[in-house]
Amino acid sequence: MNALPVRRGLVGLASAAVLAAALTSGALAPAAGATAPAAAAAGVCGTATTPPPTHFDHVVLLIFENKDQDQILSGTAAPYLKALSEQCGRGTDMNTPDPLTSLANYIALTSGYTGHPKHITANRGPTAWPQDSVSIFEQLGSDWTELAENAKGNCYTSNAAFNFTVDHTPAPYYTRIKAACLAHDIPMGPTPDLSAAFTLLSPNKSHIMHEDDAPGTTTHAQRIKAGDDWAAGYLPKVFASPEYQAGRTAVIITWDEGTAKRNDVPFIVASPYTPPGYTTNVFMTHYSTLKGMEQMLGLPLLGHAGDAGVASIRDYFGLS
Repeated sequence: MNALPVRRGLVGLASAAVLAAALTSGALAPAAGATAPAAAAAGVCGTATTPPPTHFDHVVLLIFENKDQDQILSGTAAPYLKALSEQCGRGTDMNTPDPLTSLANYIALTSGYTGHPKHITANRGPTAWPQDSVSIFEQLGSDWTELAENAKGNCYTSNAAFNFTVDHTPAPYYTRIKAACLAHDIPMGPTPDLSAAFTLLSPNKSHIMHEDDAPGTTTHAQRIKAGDDWAAGYLPKVFASPEYQAGRTAVIITWDEGTAKRNDVPFIVASPYTPPGYTTNVFMTHYSTLKGMEQMLGLPLLGHAGDAGVASIRDYFGLS
């Protein structure tokens, strides 16, 4: 199924998308269950001078791994991402559908199921867990990109490559898009190409904050720092891209799962429409993220994203 038409255009920005820029602006009115400060620093977020579009031109999804809210957004472990959450928007009650299996959550974020035809119970490759469901990739036809750091080729499925693991890249699991995967699931380069309607960013094992197998790290603090340092180097390129500067792009940052003790994950939204310092405590899950992304791109809702009562990120963070 191809995407519904997405309206293209430019939206005026009040300032360059530089995270450290400092000026004050009035915050947009928050949705129910959300708060936003009366005035806050502007830069990456809160720069739009018009209401958000019905359909966004671009949605970017960045997925990290295995951290709860406090590990990233409290304290000093991840200074860049914490600052970004404070200068853009954060959800404080984002939860994962599967607290135990990483791969199931990647599939949930892109199809609305934790596996189909059956629930995924282990982190293995596409031959072990082929997915027959429709995904957001299939909905978009050729208008998507998955950028996989350290992948050695397109739609790469071998874990033999240093620092790469396929179960952090959901596209190769979907049997319905094999040809498209070979064209659009590609190695991540130094400069992000965000020209597609939907871009999924998958850092390598050193940068994704995984709890136990990041090369060159031995502690949680080191893994968080490695991921935060990577984000501090890569995300400014995202915000400086022509797509983000045009004003019709939303960047979503989430984690696949929390920890053994907590199922809540950090959740950050950056867009020109997001009031700096915006916070919502509404209960959400990865299905809320998929629902909001599909709504922003004008797509039908997949799987549990379409269930009654599932909150949508589109209704928060200044995105509607």
